[in-house]
Amino acid sequence: MSGRPTRASQQRWRGTQRANEFRPSCISASSGNDSQEPAQYVLEECEIHVASEEEQRCREEAAELCCFVSFADLADTDSVLGLGLLVHKRTSRHLRLSLPPNASLTLDYLDVEAFNTGIYAAAARRRAWEAQPSMVSSSRGQLNAWLPLYMNPEHWARTRPYVVLAFAVLSGRNPDTHAEFRADEVLTICCSLMTRAAAGFTAGQTEHASPRTSSQSKCSDRAIQMYADVHRLLLQLSTDWPEIRTIARSRLRSFIDLPDSRTRDITPSLGDLVHCLLLVDDISWEDLKPVIVPEALRRHVWRQECKGQEFNVSPVFDGNPESLIRKWNMFAPNACMVLSFAVFFIQRVGRPCGTSVTEVMGAYDRRWGQLTPLTKAECREFCAKMQHSSLTEVLDMMGVYHSNDTLAEVLLWAVKHGKRWDVSTNDWKQGCGPNKEAAVPKWQWPELHDGAKSLPLLSELKQDSCDDDSLDETCDSEVTSTSYRCRWRPVAASRLREQRETTSVTTGRQRQMNGMSRQEALQLFQRWQELQFQAAWSWHSHWYSAVPEWHSWC
Repeated sequence: MSGRPTRASQQRWRGTQRANEFRPSCISASSGNDSQEPAQYVLEECEIHVASEEEQRCREEAAELCCFVSFADLADTDSVLGLGLLVHKRTSRHLRLSLPPNASLTLDYLDVEAFNTGIYAAAARRRAWEAQPSMVSSSRGQLNAWLPLYMNPEHWARTRPYVVLAFAVLSGRNPDTHAEFRADEVLTICCSLMTRAAAGFTAGQTEHASPRTSSQSKCSDRAIQMYADVHRLLLQLSTDWPEIRTIARSRLRSFIDLPDSRTRDITPSLGDLVHCLLLVDDISWEDLKPVIVPEALRRHVWRQECKGQEFNVSPVFDGNPESLIRKWNMFAPNACMVLSFAVFFIQRVGRPCGTSVTEVMGAYDRRWGQLTPLTKAECREFCAKMQHSSLTEVLDMMGVYHSNDTLAEVLLWAVKHGKRWDVSTNDWKQGCGPNKEAAVPKWQWPELHDGAKSLPLLSELKQDSCDDDSLDETCDSEVTSTSYRCRWRPVAASRLREQRETTSVTTGRQRQMNGMSRQEALQLFQRWQELQFQAAWSWHSHWYSAVPEWHSWC
């Protein structure tokens, strides 16, 4: 039997690939008419306020927004403007965790009727073996989904009937049979869209960006405004459907209180979790940062492990915690950048100076959802500053104040609990697997602040470093005290150090596991060193006597 796949297996594989693909669909208004009361209530509140000059300029900018296909704007009573999106194919992780597919901004405002016409025409031209139908965006890319927006109360009154079916399509469900509103999927889709946009603003512009991150939209005034448009939509959805805010609060509270909820199976994306802070008033960034920052560093170790990289602590540690921080900047240069931008947006726009969610919605409505030019400039400046920032500077931008010893302790904790593959046993760690990770008990989580009381991992590493220095001095003294003086002495010393690093006689915790004291381990190492010198000297003496010309070299 040959190893070639059969026709049946090829058909099954093609069927699986087609099932994972996103299927675009036309968006129609739902039959329900329950959207008039909330929109009219917000409209009456907005009419009381007199717009300032800056707010009036923002409203003029919003009035100039139009569909890039039909040129319909907000003044058209029949236009329903939204955002054009590119929804990607579901991965195995999305299928395993039952997550909606990822979506990216195409930086296009699009009317719903123009979207329906474009998708219908693309589906009519599509052949059976071709990819799923899609439109062509203004940047000559693909566009296969539509997201409703909240511009002002009048526009929301026309947009709200399309919300249920639009999110059913974005979640990958069949809109004909499963068109019900699901609050958890709506929250995940909006937060995921903002997280991917933030990744393009920060990590996507660095030289270490991955192909997936670098393909996102770069930081610009238009991209930042669309990021804020999704934020305003999420605020309005949580007002009309209060269960969205309840789910956001539940996710935040469980992540803070329960260590089991901090795994990737329960909380797949930390960026999505941070954006949940935009919807709640009783939980702030100060409550979340002590647990989310160590978890973010731990997940970076896992990501780098999947890429074949490993953070080796022993060769780089010289007794100074700054050596570990420098090594980390080379190991994971883009760590915590996405979280840092999300926190900056929360502190600047989402919840400035502890304002409530209702006040933030009122500020948006007075500007018709537009950000001020100063706010856009600050976001661009922040992203530009992020490109050349180290981990210490990124944490300072997030308001995570720490000392070098505390940060080194957190990095050692992240390396210890982030690795799932045990090199010594050549097997998965206990409780871990290819798609499984073990939860860290609550008492083992580190303290990320200046006044941390205990630094067990850093203290143990310093003790091991002292033991290594004593062994290095013993090795140098033994090499110097030998009877021969020739050019082989530095070579022998360097080879002994290399062999000592790989020997089974180690220091610290592994030595204690072997049941030996420090003095016994040192004596055993000295004995092993003497045997190595005897073997090296016998080899050198043999060739020294066999080749007389070597006498002039020594």
